[in-house]
Amino acid sequence: MTSQDNLYTERSAAFLMTEVDGEAVLMDTETDRLFVLEGPAGRVWTLLETPQPLSDLVAQLCSEYAVAPETCAREVRALLHRLADFGAVRLS
Repeated sequence: MTSQDNLYTERSAAFLMTEVDGEAVLMDTETDRLFVLEGPAGRVWTLLETPQPLSDLVAQLCSEYAVAPETCAREVRALLHRLADFGAVRLS
């Protein structure tokens, strides 16, 4: 297990979400920027309503989607880092 496996994530209170045509649309209330999360990325955002470690996110997503745990962890980790770059989530 790496330190990345223990990555803890929580979403920023500055971001609001609504669903449009099955996609999660995030709005940064501080900058008025919009972000669209497609498919499983929107599900990740929903799951982050409760702050949790990467391992829990991966386990939940693997139970919902036909994906290998290693692939899921890699993709979710990349998504979380992109969201963190925009200030939508905090990683610790």
